[in-house]
Amino acid sequence: MWVIYALLSAFGWATSDAFVKAAYRHCSLNEYFVVWIRYLFALPFVLIPFLKVPIPHLDKTFFLWHLVWIPLETAALFLYVKAISISDISMALPFLSLTPLFLIVNGYIIIGERVSLIAGAGILLIVAGSYVMGIRNLKKGIFAPLKLTFRNRGVQLVILVAFLYSITSISGKMLVLHSSPVFFSFYYTIVMNLVLLGPGIVGMKKSQWKNCRLQLVGAGFFYALMTIFHMTAIRLTLVSYMISVKRLSAIFSVFYGWMLFKEKDILPRMSGSVLMVLGAILITLGS
Repeated sequence: MWVIYALLSAFGWATSDAFVKAAYRHCSLNEYFVVWIRYLFALPFVLIPFLKVPIPHLDKTFFLWHLVWIPLETAALFLYVKAISISDISMALPFLSLTPLFLIVNGYIIIGERVSLIAGAGILLIVAGSYVMGIRNLKKGIFAPLKLTFRNRGVQLVILVAFLYSITSISGKMLVLHSSPVFFSFYYTIVMNLVLLGPGIVGMKKSQWKNCRLQLVGAGFFYALMTIFHMTAIRLTLVSYMISVKRLSAIFSVFYGWMLFKEKDILPRMSGSVLMVLGAILITLGS
């Protein structure tokens, strides 16, 4: 079942991002406001299932993990929304597939885990996918596809987000294990609403958002679904397994970029994102 939950989480994430991108296209929005309002509109949808769930015992470990989780999660959110605002989602968002790679790197640095041949093949696939994403620049030199892809500001931001998520995925699992998936989905949304309240209100004053209420509600609804399914899946399996499947959101994002926003170079971007997701899966299987 964890695979189904992870796929639903991937779909919810990509769909929420598509609504955010649509809001940016129709309105002048501040990134701080967009991050906060997505959590604000997600709150009612998360609250409904929470009302039927008992509050678990929250121990010291649960609260200690906040010291890792809150600052990194907040930074990742702002960087992620900034990337959506300045770049094609079909170009930047597939690079979230780097999260399992960073999980492997962190495992090697922190506890000395070594990469297997299967994981090594996965790393090569991610590099190949990155190359294919920029293949139209091949005429500028054999290394031009990689150089120009990684010079894209949105891609750079998403790579940093992938690194931060490789850490918050671990801290998030610890928080779920010391509470419950549905409880933490609600708790997570409440905490992030409070953390983002100040910057969000400031950003609201700098935004023209009233004509984008439908898009923002849609972003909140699907973000709520993503959160609930994420917390449920991550309790049932290894963090790296769940995150690898969830990175299929990259393929959904490329599809939305093509269908909804008429973004160009979709064939190489779709091919590259598929390679990167396959690489992420191989890294997971080889870990």
